[in-house]
Amino acid sequence: MFNTMFAKIHQVAASDDIPGLDNGLFDEIKNQGGILILIIVIALTVFYLAKQAWGRLIGVVLIGGLVFFIAGSPEATMEKIGNIAKMVIGG
Repeated sequence: MFNTMFAKIHQVAASDDIPGLDNGLFDEIKNQGGILILIIVIALTVFYLAKQAWGRLIGVVLIGGLVFFIAGSPEATMEKIGNIAKMVIGG
């Protein structure tokens, strides 16, 4: 009984329909996270636009854009920040 149940679970887990670690689960999480960040930024932008809070509106757009780029490609973003730091510090 347990062998057949384990075989079924393994068959479902190995399916291409379910995102797994080999099928790009990390990419799927990054994609969904980016979409969530965009939804939050758009909602806050509309909210602050309606309140005419221009400073907060600009802050939300700038910080939201930065978070979106960091969430989309954290390795490349950290490499670019490191390169800028090396230019400033001189290392």
